[in-house]
Amino acid sequence: MAYTTKRYKGTTYMVEVYDDKDNLVEKEYYPKHLFSLKDVFKKLKGREQDCEIYEVRFSKKLNRYKQIPNGIMCSWDGNAWVTYL
Repeated sequence: MAYTTKRYKGTTYMVEVYDDKDNLVEKEYYPKHLFSLKDVFKKLKGREQDCEIYEVRFSKKLNRYKQIPNGIMCSWDGNAWVTYL
C-alpha cells in the first residue's frame, strides 16, 4: 500500500531516544509534511548515539500514535544511519 493513500495521510516520524543502558529516554515527533527523512537525520546527527526512527500515524480510536506496518525503521550506530525496511 502506498503512502499516498487516504489511510496513511498525515504520517509523522517518531524518534525514540535511548540512553547507554538501552532505556527509553524520550520520544520526538516530526510531521512528515514539514520534515523529510533527510531533515530528521540532519537534526539528530551527532546529537544522539542510540535512537530509532519510525513512521507513525495518530489513531483517534486508540488516542495514541501507531506504527505504520510498512514504514521505515532507522537506527544510529554511532557512525552512520542504518535503515531497515
